[in-house]
Amino acid sequence: MIMVAPFHGYQIGAMNWNTFTDVSFAYRLTPGLIASSIGVAVLLGAVGGTIPAIVASRMKPVDALRHG
Repeated sequence: MIMVAPFHGYQIGAMNWNTFTDVSFAYRLTPGLIASSIGVAVLLGAVGGTIPAIVASRMKPVDALRHG
């Protein structure tokens, strides 16, 4: 999100030279977009970390250190 912030308000277009059509759009960083991106990141982190945490909690510490 911090990497995208400098592009706030930047407008860009893409030209298709075969059909002579232009697709233009602007980057807009809104509070709703920031909140949803943080929410998705937290959700993915929680889901992605749950299975390894469950597996690690069932191991003996000595075995975890040997395999880690």
